[in-house]
Amino acid sequence: MILFLARKYFVNTLVFAAALALIPVLFGSSLIDVLPTAFFLGSTVAVGYTFWRFRKQNVWPLYDNLRLHRLVLFVGLFLGAQLVTLTLSLFL
Repeated sequence: MILFLARKYFVNTLVFAAALALIPVLFGSSLIDVLPTAFFLGSTVAVGYTFWRFRKQNVWPLYDNLRLHRLVLFVGLFLGAQLVTLTLSLFL
């Protein structure tokens, strides 16, 4: 179940990051300059969107038997995405 949550979160992160990177690039910014910020904002938006979609689809009762709280799961996923953001900002 945690892998399902992680997959949905990271797919949502990539979709939001691509959308947030595409908008400034269309107005003339460099993709290299925009990518770390877009990935950070995309991962932030993906937390709220994934939580909302799981609540709308009534999937959260399946996670009640886990020992970790939902907030801990999302904080772990968010920090994992921030490793990618940090890597992008250091190497680009």
